[in-house]
Amino acid sequence: MTSIIKKSEGVLPWTVDSLDIVPAERGIYVIRNLPTQNGIVYIDYTENLQEELKQQWETKQIPDAVWFDWYQVGTKAYGEETLKTWIEKYSPKYNLG
Repeated sequence: MTSIIKKSEGVLPWTVDSLDIVPAERGIYVIRNLPTQNGIVYIDYTENLQEELKQQWETKQIPDAVWFDWYQVGTKAYGEETLKTWIEKYSPKYNLG
């Protein structure tokens, strides 16, 4: 199974400029209200990281968004399995409701 291919260089500020450097590739993104592990409020998998994150920015679906990071993955199966594992591990509040 393919693992993480590329990831953001740390936790990035939730700004339009930061979203412009996200690749238009499949992967997992993590939205945070703090730049720490306990600040994770939402995690999701998408086929297009840049498009999905820009849509999240425009619709403001995650009101606590202040920081984010992303992880490009090689396969959909790996992305979905990793998403499930991370949701169980971190219990982000917007994934639980």
